[in-house]
Amino acid sequence: MKSSAAPLLLAVLLLGLPLGAHLWMSLGDRLMSPAITHIARGDRALAEGRYTEAIIAYGRAQRIEPKSSAADLGLTRARVHAVADDVTRLRDQPEDELRHDTSFLLERDPRSTAASHVALGHLAARRGDPAAAKSHYDRALQSDAASPLAQTALGNTYLDEKDGAAKASSAFEAALKSRPGHVGALLGLARIALAKGDAEQAVRHLNAALAARDDYTAHLLLGNLKIRQKNLTDGLAHLERAVKLEPQSAEALRSLGQALLAADRSADAERPLRAAVQISDDLEAATALGFSLSRQRKQAAALDVFMQVLARAPESPLALFGAGVAFEELGKRDEAANAYKKLLGLKAPPGRETPGLEQVQEDAKQRLAALEGASEQSVGPPPPP
Repeated sequence: MKSSAAPLLLAVLLLGLPLGAHLWMSLGDRLMSPAITHIARGDRALAEGRYTEAIIAYGRAQRIEPKSSAADLGLTRARVHAVADDVTRLRDQPEDELRHDTSFLLERDPRSTAASHVALGHLAARRGDPAAAKSHYDRALQSDAASPLAQTALGNTYLDEKDGAAKASSAFEAALKSRPGHVGALLGLARIALAKGDAEQAVRHLNAALAARDDYTAHLLLGNLKIRQKNLTDGLAHLERAVKLEPQSAEALRSLGQALLAADRSADAERPLRAAVQISDDLEAATALGFSLSRQRKQAAALDVFMQVLARAPESPLALFGAGVAFEELGKRDEAANAYKKLLGLKAPPGRETPGLEQVQEDAKQRLAALEGASEQSVGPPPPP
């Protein structure tokens, strides 16, 4: 803008008024350009970590002035910072384009060095190269010791290390010191609290994250936590929002389907569970889908799903139990008894917990006893997965 305004100012000084008045008006039009206003808004949003708003602002400036180098640079910065801030954005960003953007910024924009290395670290992590990812995160922190993006990325790396929770917590706290309300750091602290069994602290961190941003991960974590606390109404609301924000997330769809099963809404659960299975071929979602069908008395369809799960995981306790129930309801008593017997023969691997195994074995024992005529005890519907 300086290069275009300077000749106008010089002309006004040389020519004077009133001829210069027309040039003053031209200069005013340039200074009040909508593109410049959008760029300024983008700069503010970028500095405050509101990356989606920054992308929108720079994009509008670019539409007004397609050749604006300031709008192009701002849009590139915002895209890279957005990926560095939220790794889930990698799904929406072609890898080649992201590599081009980070290379461009590393050459020309020192202020974006930390964000560029964090984004490259996320790419390395997605490729399954944690060493390269951590190297980029370390370089990001070296370039900017106060970068909340670098601190948060390193914190998440520490979470994957044995006994790394303390280092992770320190990194997340450092990120929050640099930028209070940083969503990624709050999510990291929430995960640490959940691992410790401190639900109250986890809820505080997750609510703080949602106060800062309508975040998919925060809704997913909080929704699952509320379901475990038997707060089905709030849990379902958060999981439904997570699915709305990320419609192709198999994890969110599976969690929503399981929560609907827990709320005795089997017919409603079928749709998200089917979607989860189609997206990721998720055995846990498939097992839950089988129970959804079984509870709707669609036993043949349920049995087909359970048998598909058992073909890949022959010792799945829930799939064995579900298959036994489906066989039983279809009048195939011998097949049902065989499924229950196989389930009763399972043992938890040494040193490894198998949640719910004892309960589902107890249910199978009662059903087997009823089948064999050893007991006339009434057997209820299958438990939720």
